[in-house]
Amino acid sequence: MRLGSSWFRAFPELSLLSTRAERRSAYSQAWRSLGFRDVLPVALACIAIGSGLGVGLYIAARGVASGVRMPPAVGGALAGFLGAMWPFFMVLVLRSKVRVSLRRQLVERGIPICIRCGYDLRGQTEPRCPECGTPFAEGLLRRED
Repeated sequence: MRLGSSWFRAFPELSLLSTRAERRSAYSQAWRSLGFRDVLPVALACIAIGSGLGVGLYIAARGVASGVRMPPAVGGALAGFLGAMWPFFMVLVLRSKVRVSLRRQLVERGIPICIRCGYDLRGQTEPRCPECGTPFAEGLLRRED
């Protein structure tokens, strides 16, 4: 797994960790923290949508619905492409849950970040996120003298 600049755009929380090893560990742990209840509904929805599109492409390729035939090779290629893409759609849908897990890890490491919105809480004087209003533990407030 290579964590390049595109990963920092998708998961900006990773940029708050100082070493590559810490980023890899946090990223892996965030994905492992997803439970069965997080993944199953997304997987079922992706499979159902992919299956529905596949059936629609099959019908279009057979020319059953409208009398206009799509070449079977085109229909098969599109159905295969959609079937291969469902894991990527799952990642897109589960990304927000992974980001929350990364934020929880950062808070556990003492890096002040809002778990709800990801706002950097360094320098805050009130135990409430100025971006979304979520309260946080006063222990994250660091008074700089």
